[in-house]
Amino acid sequence: MNPKEDKFSGVIFAGGRGTRMGNITDKVPKPLVKLDDNTVLIDLIINELRLLGVDHTYILAGYKKESFFSYFKNDPFVTVVDTGEDTETGLRLYKIMQSLNSTPFILTYGDSVVSHFNYETPEIKNNEWSDLRMSFFEYEIPFGVLENCNQTRRTLLVEKPKIKVNAGFYFLDKRIKSFLNTENYSFEHKILPEILTEYDFSLCEVEKWFPIDTRDSLIKYKERHING
Repeated sequence: MNPKEDKFSGVIFAGGRGTRMGNITDKVPKPLVKLDDNTVLIDLIINELRLLGVDHTYILAGYKKESFFSYFKNDPFVTVVDTGEDTETGLRLYKIMQSLNSTPFILTYGDSVVSHFNYETPEIKNNEWSDLRMSFFEYEIPFGVLENCNQTRRTLLVEKPKIKVNAGFYFLDKRIKSFLNTENYSFEHKILPEILTEYDFSLCEVEKWFPIDTRDSLIKYKERHING
């Protein structure tokens, strides 16, 4: 697929307060946290969107929105949208749908690093993806898990099982618009489950996924990727 012919946008949830970061987010919103002297978290996310073919990215800001407007003021490929400080993710997405002008989009979050997608970007026809998709990361739980077997009524021990974790990249389009409204709902807890009951989603694997949503996870990322 040629991104120049089939236009689609990127949308990043970036309005939360980031309280789990502690005092790190007292002065700067979580997506604008520096990973080192030259790297800002949200830049890695936007770069990944561009590698997938995104031509324009919308930042759904809220908490400390002025920081986003200042940071992206000279970037013609990024639009910052004030969606309110106490707005849930579902309402944030509703507020941007008109600006997307019915074009397909990739939705993601401003607090995780995802890369190495093991699939091709789906085709676009009549402003719709050929299939709706969501990404996953295969995560190995580092300990044994107890499971109840209904047939034998016995408890089973599964040692270090692998599970599919939602990696937070969604290929969406105008079909989800009917699920959005002015109610202050969470996209993940309320709206996405409703969409999944209506449409079949393809799953697409990513090789690398690292959430940076707490102080500890930020420290770990720096230790692994910045400091070697």
